Amino acid sequence: MTFPLSLGRVACDLVEDPKLRRLMRANRLRLSFEWEDVDANALEKIDASGFVSLENVPDVVWKRSMTAGFPAGRRGRENPTHYADLDEPDAKGQTLLDRLHAPTDLSVSTFQDYYDNLGHEQSCERGLLPFRAWQFYDKMVEAVSDRWISELVCAAGILAHYVGDACRVLHGSYLFDGDPSRTQQRTVRKRDGTLQTIIERFGKGIHSDYEDRMINEHIDAFMGGVDAAVGQQHAMPPVRGGQDAGFAVVELMRKTRNRIDPMALVEAYAGALQGNGEVSEVLWGKFGQATGAATADGCRVLAMLWESAWSEGNGQVIDDDLLDAVPEKELIALYWDQLFVPSLPLDEVARVLRLGIL
Repeated sequence: MTFPLSLGRVACDLVEDPKLRRLMRANRLRLSFEWEDVDANALEKIDASGFVSLENVPDVVWKRSMTAGFPAGRRGRENPTHYADLDEPDAKGQTLLDRLHAPTDLSVSTFQDYYDNLGHEQSCERGLLPFRAWQFYDKMVEAVSDRWISELVCAAGILAHYVGDACRVLHGSYLFDGDPSRTQQRTVRKRDGTLQTIIERFGKGIHSDYEDRMINEHIDAFMGGVDAAVGQQHAMPPVRGGQDAGFAVVELMRKTRNRIDPMALVEAYAGALQGNGEVSEVLWGKFGQATGAATADGCRVLAMLWESAWSEGNGQVIDDDLLDAVPEKELIALYWDQLFVPSLPLDEVARVLRLGIL
């Protein structure tokens, strides 16, 4: 479970269309946290609440198991939608990023072929994050076109989570929890106080220590850096259609990777584990500023996707009376519905993706 980044809060102020900006600002506290409410205990607060901020629904609600008492859970099917390993070289030394140069390159078959060549046959190994963004973009356009304001706000808020994943470099890398080709030896203290030497994956633990612990321990500086970097408007050209939206997420992942080399991140973390500095301080010193800049990139992309869907669905003709806060109970009913932007594995997602534009 990753730290709540509150991209939605920032993106509300980057929207350029005045009607959409009014709607998103009216629903700001439905989307995510205000910065002053974000701290290391934020996830515990929303777990205990009857309403989950939309940006955190994928982690807090959908990653749970479905039971008779909790029918909203999508565990298993939801997890692969949070990542896509774009950088693992195949037998020819090519990565998935090497195959993705234009929106038309983004296809389910391209991802399937790539994962097949790597021997990744299980659904949990076949990440599909860009297609998840494509799904949510399609839903937003449909909602705007049909004047379903509650569905628009719900989809826009939840999309913030996946865009947040896209600007976290480990969600786009096979190094998501260390380097699987190497091991490291480490001494740990057992519960009884004795020391034990263990051998584990090189850099194991980097995911949570980087995405959660580092930010938790530098939250004020992190949030201030994002606000300073993000600007006043998203200032990005619009996309048209879900495929373009998905490719915009690919490009965000590529840009994030250009800011932060995942191998350098793993190396620095492994070095800190060996006693070369306190872990979160080492990571913050080397990657804190770039992480804030990548988060600002994500905020701009999110606002651009909202605005593109609004324009594509002809939101300009929606009555001003509808541009208000959506009741929480309506949003809860939507994200508890298994059919609302369903969580699907890579090999099934093509059937719900809309090709072309309305």
